[in-house]
Amino acid sequence: MEAQDVRVLLIEDDPDDALLMEKLLVKSCKPSTNFLIERADRIEKALRSVIENNFQLIVMDLTLPDGKGLETFEKIHEAAPTIPIIICSGLTDRTLALEAIGKGAQDYVIKGEVDQRTLEKVILYALERRHVQEMKEEFVGMVVHELRSPLAISRASIELLLNKVPESQQRFLSMSIESMERLNRLIDNLMEVTTLELGKVKLTKGGMDINALARDICASFEPLARQKGLELKNNFPAEKVITSIDKDKITEVWMNLVSNAVKFTEKGSIEMSIIDKGNEVECGVSDTGCGISEDKLEKLFGKFQKFRSEGTAGEKGTGLGLAISKGIITAHGGKIWAESRPGQGSRFLFTLPVR
Repeated sequence: MEAQDVRVLLIEDDPDDALLMEKLLVKSCKPSTNFLIERADRIEKALRSVIENNFQLIVMDLTLPDGKGLETFEKIHEAAPTIPIIICSGLTDRTLALEAIGKGAQDYVIKGEVDQRTLEKVILYALERRHVQEMKEEFVGMVVHELRSPLAISRASIELLLNKVPESQQRFLSMSIESMERLNRLIDNLMEVTTLELGKVKLTKGGMDINALARDICASFEPLARQKGLELKNNFPAEKVITSIDKDKITEVWMNLVSNAVKFTEKGSIEMSIIDKGNEVECGVSDTGCGISEDKLEKLFGKFQKFRSEGTAGEKGTGLGLAISKGIITAHGGKIWAESRPGQGSRFLFTLPVR
């Protein structure tokens, strides 16, 4: 049986520790597994590798020249949320280890204490867990895909009947079509979020002015904002800010954020902003809407989360827009987060590397 290649990113700046870990990794391989190990000695280099390569496992130290402690892990985990990460550190703090696992680390082992047998078990569990997660996400994708055909057939049949029934019955058929449209949007969103979670999204990047893109989006929302009596403002740099992005995907992120801001703001204003920070650009959408409580902010970018819907008007969404936005920004090598307080509005921000 041919050995399966498993790409491993080893994040370690100490040459001796890196060599020792590589030897342990090779020894812990099963006959059916072949580890292809790539090493990074800086967070910056590791983040580039994560974006450019498809790794199945990450083994990392917490102390690097450009980062220390859990902040190091969080940066890598944010860029690669679906890849199991094993922390191998000289820090023996049990509280730190538990906190790292609570934040999403697969396991925490101590340098000098980990042996081949222990590492073998840890790696086996990590890879099996990833395999199960992939199977689950692929199953969801398959089910969602299979829903398309019967839905399309049902909708076409109802549309054929629409003009052949009395006017008193047309209203009910129209309601059925609207429900099918909502279901179709849910199917599209589920397909997209599944692709993003599996790390299989394909970006078509090109250099473009993020300012020009944002201005177009701002203009497209002017009529809707005016209709609700809201002031739509912008704060963009006068000069061009060239970024390497997938235009359609980043447009989707902007549209999600601005659409939410309009939906959940009854009075006041909405502002789109861009700040050129040199090596990255920070984009934001602020509103004077209902706001979000602090305890719910961390879960905001999960699937089917709609924390701002209580007591607000507007069409019900799928609860997948922010999860999709996070997947898109992560795939670009950026990050996305929210700042908010109940009754004081919300501010959604995301960063993108500058070309």
